Amino acid sequence: MKLSDIDILIGSLTIHGEARGCTQEGRTAIAHSILNRAKTKAWWGMGVSGFMDHSVSAVCLKPYQFSCWNPKDPNSQLLLALREQYREAIKKKSCRASLKALIDAADGYLPDMTAGATHYLTVNLHESDHAPDWSKGRDKYIEIGAHRFFAGVR
Repeated sequence: MKLSDIDILIGSLTIHGEARGCTQEGRTAIAHSILNRAKTKAWWGMGVSGFMDHSVSAVCLKPYQFSCWNPKDPNSQLLLALREQYREAIKKKSCRASLKALIDAADGYLPDMTAGATHYLTVNLHESDHAPDWSKGRDKYIEIGAHRFFAGVR
């Protein structure tokens, strides 16, 4: 998948915000989930001001799709600062690991182990009373690390 420079920055920061405590396999799975959303061309990649529809950036920045960008999420302020200071961000090992995950997924170096998943959440959230509506009753998923990945969610 062809990515613009801003797609690479926003995609990598999203992976950093969502999975910096995960293994590299977990980061790469989240990268594939982001790319699968962009390829699916559904509502979650449309209408983000300043970004082309269905781009990685639009998919990542669509409000309330990736919690790390939600205004009340503690990660959002970190990501906004890293976005402005990307030259400093890339010096962080965890940011470079997120960039590597995105490149490995986008360039096909690592196959999609999520089976086309467009959604994921943590195991703990899925098993809690606070699970999002889209995940309730879904028992077909692929578990990678602390996350469960779901395909076929609209």
